Amino acid sequence: MNNTTGVLKRLSKAIFLIAVVAGSYLVLPAKIALADLSLDIAQSNLDLGSVAIGNGNNFQGSLGLITVSDDRNGSPGWTLTAAATHMTTIRPSIRVTGNSGDVTSAGVYDGMLGIQSPNATYNITINQGGSVGTATFDVSGAETMNNVVTGSFVAIGTRGARVNFDVGTYTTGDKWIIIVDTLPYTDITITPGNITVNSGSGTGVSTGNAGAFEGTASQSDNKIIMQASSGNGTGSYSITPGISVNIHTGPMAGTYTGDILFTIS
Repeated sequence: MNNTTGVLKRLSKAIFLIAVVAGSYLVLPAKIALADLSLDIAQSNLDLGSVAIGNGNNFQGSLGLITVSDDRNGSPGWTLTAAATHMTTIRPSIRVTGNSGDVTSAGVYDGMLGIQSPNATYNITINQGGSVGTATFDVSGAETMNNVVTGSFVAIGTRGARVNFDVGTYTTGDKWIIIVDTLPYTDITITPGNITVNSGSGTGVSTGNAGAFEGTASQSDNKIIMQASSGNGTGSYSITPGISVNIHTGPMAGTYTGDILFTIS
């Protein structure tokens, strides 16, 4: 069945690691297709390189080969776009006071607290002692919650950060801090690159403009990577977008993750 308005979506996980020696990875599914319009990303695990903290170092890398194939009748045209979420990290917990049970950080932080100030801190304080499932705690700092029951994978706000309480007995006043950090998508620039015509004609097939992702929500607005005007684009076309990430002053060392969504329509 031909479909001139169908949308293909590819959700991919971008992992960006900042450390003295750090690595970056983009995890992408293999292939999806709708009717005779298809989108393919050649590599499922792509090493994006590394960056070190300090001296204004920024990340430069590649998102790998992306191919659009269109065999539909009538050459209705198509548009390949990309959107991004904020790239974030949740640091391991740090004990401030107490020596009873322990807390580990978990979850996937959405980065929305870090647009103006990238680093944010969650304070976890036991307000009623006892065993896991009985003891309760308060959250302050980045967000506020009160009288939350201890347990596994417990939310500590509305932005995705969570904590796990190890089996044990907790004492009133025990306290930990958990720091989250954000590389906002507004600091991530994508460069479409050059088009390779694998088959068909390159007439009417063009790239979008390089630039940073834009938006105000947890996911950016779409940016055009490659497009074919009506009457063109029948065939197979590949492109290798570049990516650069501006690293803010005072980043937390760790693994930064975010999503990149490719859409073909």
